[in-house]
Amino acid sequence: IVAWLKNFSGTPILPEEWVECSGQTLNDPESPYNGKTIPNLNGGEFLRGSSTSGGTGGATTINLLHTHNLTGETGIGGTTTMANVGTQHKITGWPDSHPINLDTDSKLSSNQSILPPYYDVVWIMRIK
Repeated sequence: IVAWLKNFSGTPILPEEWVECSGQTLNDPESPYNGKTIPNLNGGEFLRGSSTSGGTGGATTINLLHTHNLTGETGIGGTTTMANVGTQHKITGWPDSHPINLDTDSKLSSNQSILPPYYDVVWIMRIK
């Protein structure tokens, strides 16, 4: 299986020993692959090396939507206590509170493309 620049200016037609990998059933009695389905490698997937062949997987988008759940208090009520002026001071609380504005909305849409840059080729397979 090799990459072929089918639409590149000056590219000759595909020799009869080769077929495009487009998922078709091969009808060539001279080929050891006669009657078998040629893999569909020209459907937009990337090829990945493996110790076995024929597996598929992956995705072109990923869902990044999520939420942040925040809980807590915005202030502490109480009194300020100072003991032994001129020595160590202890603050036990203060009668104050402040509003906290939190934006928990997601800033991304549900489907983000994870498709890397690419160059289109036509995958072909030698059949005899």
